[in-house]
Parts: sequence; C-alpha cells; structure tokens
Amino acid sequence: MTAEDKLSLITRNLVEVITEAELKEKLESGQRLRGYIGYEPSGLVHIGHLIWMNKVKDLVEAGVHFVDEQGQGSRGGRNTLHSP
Repeated sequence: MTAEDKLSLITRNLVEVITEAELKEKLESGQRLRGYIGYEPSGLVHIGHLIWMNKVKDLVEAGVHFVDEQGQGSRGGRNTLHSP
C-alpha cells in the first residue's frame, strides 16, 4: 500500500486532521505509527461503537500499530492490534 493510499484510508470519514502534512511525511518516510484508544466496555455493544471500531480498522489496515486499553472491569486488559 502506498503512502497516498494509507493517507486516504487514515483520513477517510474525518472532519479534521491536525498536521496532515506531518502525517503524510511520516507515512512517506516509512516511520512506524502508533495509535491508542481507551474505553470502558460496560453494557452491550451498540451502533455508536461502530464509529470508532471502523476508524480503528482503517488505522490498522493502514499499518498503524494500535493499542486498545479496556477499562478495569471483569474483562479489562490491554490488547495490541496490527495488520498481518
């Protein structure tokens, strides 16, 4: 996947990207990018979760090494997500 393809995937469905030029530069240089999301998975998954779930999917597909930190509930923990 080219840097332009990754940039397109990362910025898809976003309203604003702070320092898009810096993001593009990092993608072109091949620098390893990391992402993080923290949440408390209380209750059932609902349609609102799809917003961030789809964006995490986009980031992982673009090669971003993603860390997912769940709250300290009974199923809490830390997971690392990355594309194969």
